Amino acid sequence: MSNNDLIDRFVTEVLHSGPESTLPSNLSDEWLNVLLEQSNKIANLDQLEDEDNKSVCTELLAAVLHILMAKNGFEKEVSMEETELLQTMEQYTMELAIEEVSRRTEFKCEPATLETIFTDRDVTVIKR
Repeated sequence: MSNNDLIDRFVTEVLHSGPESTLPSNLSDEWLNVLLEQSNKIANLDQLEDEDNKSVCTELLAAVLHILMAKNGFEKEVSMEETELLQTMEQYTMELAIEEVSRRTEFKCEPATLETIFTDRDVTVIKR
């Protein structure tokens, strides 16, 4: 599947579903896996562009910006330094990993909400 097809599907299946659609707990397993894979590429500085020199992290960036815009009520511009955006993407990556733990292990982690994501929140973990 081409990058354009993937971003088109992401827009249709996730972004158009509402403000909370990009919270990790609301993602389908497929999109959670796609975003985790993109997060790993960024973390490892591995293949950040495909053979056509197109970014392979478009959906990850779109998800982060979607949440930032939702937190601002879609009314204001979102403006931040590049380092702050990278830190926010790292926080989102952590939230994706927390969600993966909740789905794939006996440990249930409290999911982030629009109010708590990108904050230095405490995460409650319980064993099922």
